[in-house]
Amino acid sequence: MSENQEPPQHFSDSQSLPPPPPLAPSSFRVAPAQGARLELIAKVALAVALIGSFMPWARVLFITVNGTDGDGVITALTSGAALILVFAGERRAVADRNPFALFAWGAVSASLTALIYTYDFANLNSLSNETSDEIFEVSVQPQFGLIVGMLGAIISAVATIQLAIRCRGRKSSS
Repeated sequence: MSENQEPPQHFSDSQSLPPPPPLAPSSFRVAPAQGARLELIAKVALAVALIGSFMPWARVLFITVNGTDGDGVITALTSGAALILVFAGERRAVADRNPFALFAWGAVSASLTALIYTYDFANLNSLSNETSDEIFEVSVQPQFGLIVGMLGAIISAVATIQLAIRCRGRKSSS
């Protein structure tokens, strides 16, 4: 061993180890709470469902039908209402008050949105599978807005139901 190096220290059972060095604040990140993750999933999925309401829902021959030409207005209103309710529930939870009613009504609104999207998707698929005795066959195809909006609505319905269930037994402090 060279002269400048110290020999390694060996601690016996009677000696205590020195405390570990403090961690720098930037060296670790705390994972978000389960509720915050659910709220984020619900908000993003509701935004997707809301945007899907304004996108193309079907193509008939060479004509594109947008969501707002039919039930897209209803899905825009219900997904927008659910989004507002989730934001309000999140604010209420931050204020340490029980957000159950807001999340429950958000779940109802998101579920209604999912039902409308699913009904329209099933209706379009049944129309596209019908055969016609006419000279030319009319093809009806679901488009991107209907599919994406339906997926967002289903995911948001599940997330908002879970949020409501999570808050159901919590006592309000005010």
